[in-house]
Amino acid sequence: TQDVYLRTEDRIYVPSTVRTVYVFGQVVTPGNIPFVPGEDASYYVEKAGGETDNARLGDMMIIKSMTRQWLDPDETTIEPGDQVWVPKEPERSFAWYMNIFGQTASVISVAVSVVLLVVQLNK
Repeated sequence: TQDVYLRTEDRIYVPSTVRTVYVFGQVVTPGNIPFVPGEDASYYVEKAGGETDNARLGDMMIIKSMTRQWLDPDETTIEPGDQVWVPKEPERSFAWYMNIFGQTASVISVAVSVVLLVVQLNK
């Protein structure tokens, strides 16, 4: 907006613009993918070699470059500098599943006991 005089040893800094989207997490080749206007998260995951066997695409998130806000891909459009994160499916042992089964069986048995008690008291 003004005519500025440059002197010897003055420096002009012109920041570079980021024209990529960084894809990481459970993808075959994490890294920077060239930004293409209008493309969605699945496009960038495919350009990063696709998802791995452990990927959980349903929980994929977009990290906005300016605000660092984590958003669902349906809530935003991808812009240059954004990041696409593909999480890993949690590994659960047999004991974890047995624990869930045991807790469910306990809740059902208590519910059945309460129903039987109410039926007996109403006779």
